[in-house]
Amino acid sequence: GNSVCNDVISGVEYLILKGITEKGKIGIQGHSFGGYETSFLLTKSDIFSCAIIGSGVSNFTANYPVMRSNGISTMFKYEADQYRMGSSMHDNLDGYIKNSPLFAAKNFKTPVLIFHNDNDRAVPYQEGQSLFFALRRLGKPALLVNYKKEGHTLEEAGNKKDWTNKMQQYFDYYLKNSAK
Repeated sequence: GNSVCNDVISGVEYLILKGITEKGKIGIQGHSFGGYETSFLLTKSDIFSCAIIGSGVSNFTANYPVMRSNGISTMFKYEADQYRMGSSMHDNLDGYIKNSPLFAAKNFKTPVLIFHNDNDRAVPYQEGQSLFFALRRLGKPALLVNYKKEGHTLEEAGNKKDWTNKMQQYFDYYLKNSAK
């Protein structure tokens, strides 16, 4: 988690310094691993005006023992693959908790639109739902979009169009002060 903060925040600060963008007019969107990274960034910084989190893991401790749709445990993704924890959850529980956005939800200051579908076989729907409920419980601005029976990504053309429109409206609302 912290490596993405170092990279992205310094990059955004550079763009602000160079006058390429300005604080208050910056949105961020990430899906899957990028959804995780986006939610982690929001626990550490308020540089973004709004964010869209798509199908991201929010709780490493809940997702670690889950079986993927191919029948393989997700443990390898944490220990030696994408999440780069370098050890099992049982050997580094504190690290797994510190890298789970759910446990730092109180630090979110950025409005969030969460996209997570109930038939997601790569990242369980409960990951997005749990983050949404935590943020709402804390009084944070959060919305959850779930396309019933869709998976990790959208397959139905109508849903793809609808989601594209929702993202555009969300960013326009926060970044262009649009009431649409």
